[in-house]
Amino acid sequence: MKERSGMPYDVVAYEADDLAMQLTEAEEGLFHRMLRRAWMNGSIPADLKALSLICRTHLTRLKHAWPKLDPLWQSHPNLPGRLINLKQEHERHWQDEKRSAFRRAGQISAKLQKERRETSTTFQRRSNDVPTSQSPSPSSISSPPVDSPKDIQNSKSKHL
Repeated sequence: MKERSGMPYDVVAYEADDLAMQLTEAEEGLFHRMLRRAWMNGSIPADLKALSLICRTHLTRLKHAWPKLDPLWQSHPNLPGRLINLKQEHERHWQDEKRSAFRRAGQISAKLQKERRETSTTFQRRSNDVPTSQSPSPSSISSPPVDSPKDIQNSKSKHL
């Protein structure tokens, strides 16, 4: 299986397509602009005038290129007057499936981590004699009295 790029559609597959290989540079530029718009919007208009505005080109230039571009697009099954690219829709479906699989894996992982945290916290609470809410504060712990310099002086003089 080939590696997928991070592109929203698989550019390599289009470059290997026999129909796409026959496009001129200008036609290929129009085609990729259409692909980008179809990726963002789900489809492109079938009307060439509206499509020329999307492609930012003159209508006559698009009409000239359309005989080579038309076979790369199909009518949208549910939206009349809209076109889709089947390879792009396949890529969209593949990415949706991949995202769903990652989402499910993340949810399972989060659930397991939560269970581990709860289990380890319960174990720590049981193993400690003093719960954390009743543990003595540092100020309440009595420390041995500290001798003042006078006390030290007096104890030395007693031993002499």
